[in-house]
Amino acid sequence: MNAKLAAARVTEDRLNRLVREHSGKLGEYLEVEKEIATVRGQIEDLEVQEKKRALRVSYGAVQLTLKEEYAARFDVQLAALSAQFRSSIVDGLQGAILQGSAGLSLMLRYTPSLLFWVVLLYWPSRWAWRRLRAFLSARNAPIMAQ
Repeated sequence: MNAKLAAARVTEDRLNRLVREHSGKLGEYLEVEKEIATVRGQIEDLEVQEKKRALRVSYGAVQLTLKEEYAARFDVQLAALSAQFRSSIVDGLQGAILQGSAGLSLMLRYTPSLLFWVVLLYWPSRWAWRRLRAFLSARNAPIMAQ
């Protein structure tokens, strides 16, 4: 691509030099000017192609495989039975305390807002329930009288 571009530039320079140095007929001059325009168009096309090629991105794929080779050693360290029981009891108590504190935290977090909504909606709900019961009993009363 660079060779074509360089050759086209050399041709353009020679044609321009020919126009400046040679005095000939008008027809020859116009023919050389046409040739200069053609070469100039080729140069511009090659420059555009070169810019596109420079901007083009090449993508590659990398495949990486990691493999760990580990052989567990059989290391026998016998702890006393009472130490194992003690560790189990401590772990169990710690888990129970963590779960209890999480439950207490959850309760303390949402109870105030829950109480707020219960207090706020209790009286309107009670009023609506009584009105509905009175309406239904009034509607069913004539049926029972028959």
